[in-house]
Amino acid sequence: MEYQDYYKILGVSRQATDKEIRDAFRRLARKYHPDVNPGNKTAEEQFKKINEAYTVLSDPEKHRKYDTLGANFEQFSRSTGRTATSPTGSRRSNVPFDRSDPGGFRTSTSGGLGDFSDFFDMLFNDGSRRRATTPQATATDQQLEVTLAEAFTGVKRPFEVTIAQPCALCNGTGRYRGSVCFTCSGTGQMKQTRRVEVQVPAGVADGTRLQARTDATSTPLTFVVSVLPDPNFERKGDDLYVDVPVPLTTAVLGGEVPVANPAGKRFLIKIPAESENGKRIVLRGLGMPKASGSGFGDLYARIQVELPRHLTAREREIFEELRRLRSAAGTR
Repeated sequence: MEYQDYYKILGVSRQATDKEIRDAFRRLARKYHPDVNPGNKTAEEQFKKINEAYTVLSDPEKHRKYDTLGANFEQFSRSTGRTATSPTGSRRSNVPFDRSDPGGFRTSTSGGLGDFSDFFDMLFNDGSRRRATTPQATATDQQLEVTLAEAFTGVKRPFEVTIAQPCALCNGTGRYRGSVCFTCSGTGQMKQTRRVEVQVPAGVADGTRLQARTDATSTPLTFVVSVLPDPNFERKGDDLYVDVPVPLTTAVLGGEVPVANPAGKRFLIKIPAESENGKRIVLRGLGMPKASGSGFGDLYARIQVELPRHLTAREREIFEELRRLRSAAGTR
């Protein structure tokens, strides 16, 4: 299939800015727009190419993928052994305009004004399916779920956000040369998918609202943090509570047992002799990081005494002897 040089189609360099790409599209679209060239098939085909090029180069994700494969696409196609087909296995035919699509076209088997090229189809169909695994967000508040371990250490969470931008052809008016704008179907907007990374700080609490931008000039998007329950730890503010299994002999005689924090770091804690079941041992400064960045909460280790099982004959004799001694002393 033929490699499409989108930069050449729009007449811009590979270092072109978003504004330069937008201006080039607007200039060429006005020249080749079907409303300006009724019945001119050559202009119609050129407009399809211009629209396709702008759809790719104005979308950061598509732009990045195009630049990654780009002129090596033919080699990539041969190595994978794939051909450009629609999801049903048939090659795409001309398709009518669709107002729900950012580029103004949709996939269909019906006739009408042009489709995207086989090159576009091959390059982006699988990518769109892969992107579905990344959480989607819109301009409204979004729920952002993190584990307690992620809340403990902090984490960067990628999102794909759908944003609406003014149509580059009609400048957001929805009208072009006295008619409904063909590119945006009169909506005045073109939807684009952008990738954003949300920085979740260490110590973040449930219900915290975080903001992130798709670029330096965009309106911030708001994400509301939901910290998922943890099977091992209970959180109260900046303090953590964890049940620690302690062998009966260690609870009676004293000793050390390991305990881990949510990040998996292990510590040895001292168990005092004759520690009762449920006794709490405070580990200062080993709890959650404070969201303010100054210090940590505490970790409370709750002793859970484990009774021995599958006693040997000798172990049973020892316990019998202990019972006699305790009974003779009038203690339990």
